[in-house]
Amino acid sequence: MVHALDGVSLSIRSGEVVGLVGESGCGKSTLGRVIAGIATPTGGSVFWKGVDRNTMSAAEQREAGLATQMIFQNPMAALNPRMTIEELIWEAPKTHGMATATERASYVDNYLTLAGFDPSMKTRYPHQFSGGQRQRVNIARALAVQPKFLVCDESVAALDVSIQAQVINLFMDLRDRLDLTYLFVSHDLGVVEHISDRVAIMYLGRIVEEAAVEDVFRRPNHPLHEGTPGGSSPHRSGQTAFQSRGRRTSQPARSAQRLSFPSPLSLRHGALSRGSPGPQGNRAETPVGLSSEWLTAPEALD
Repeated sequence: MVHALDGVSLSIRSGEVVGLVGESGCGKSTLGRVIAGIATPTGGSVFWKGVDRNTMSAAEQREAGLATQMIFQNPMAALNPRMTIEELIWEAPKTHGMATATERASYVDNYLTLAGFDPSMKTRYPHQFSGGQRQRVNIARALAVQPKFLVCDESVAALDVSIQAQVINLFMDLRDRLDLTYLFVSHDLGVVEHISDRVAIMYLGRIVEEAAVEDVFRRPNHPLHEGTPGGSSPHRSGQTAFQSRGRRTSQPARSAQRLSFPSPLSLRHGALSRGSPGPQGNRAETPVGLSSEWLTAPEALD
């Protein structure tokens, strides 16, 4: 039997941005969905703030579920085409009693504005917008339930390069304004290098390297970085402005480079590299964690 995840152990500290990279089919999306509560692991445990979700009461599970939201790769597929933007944003807060009917307009406008979307267009439908605008709607919908942790599954991969930069800057602005924590799944090493505090690399359902972003890109310990000299993604001509942990810097734009993976590669169970805890290591709270021995459904998703 092929398992999507095999013996994964990962902790993410409050306020941290963890980049998750790996080849297609290695289990990145499955891991994100398990953490977000969308997929149920067949073994092991998922912890929220140090508490096993399986031992939580119904009220505690609801709170943990609302606090963890996921933003998907395809912005159009994630939106109901029969609902207006306002209805899409309002649906979850209404269901969970986060605001009254009289507060609907101001509540929706507030979160659309936070996501950089013009509230005056909230009566339109998803098909009337570009991919970047739709993704902002998805971000606003996730924020509308006031989460603490966002799982971003290739959230900028389907967007044009210039729009990618805008959305990445938005994610970092929201991190500072709302004190958010991120698990950022991506194939784009340039994006991961710019926004992450720590990077985890997956291969065949396992995390084979985990370290501070500077260590992973400058001194990689695993052969998954073969083909990328020094562990860095190749530069491309031009400049793209990215938000880098609270400050805007002009950095050489990088094309979306995929990792070069040797095949076959034998890994000894338990012989996985572990790096430094990253720049957010002084934070005491660990909002999410996974046990070291657990398997998910035997279907490998990207």
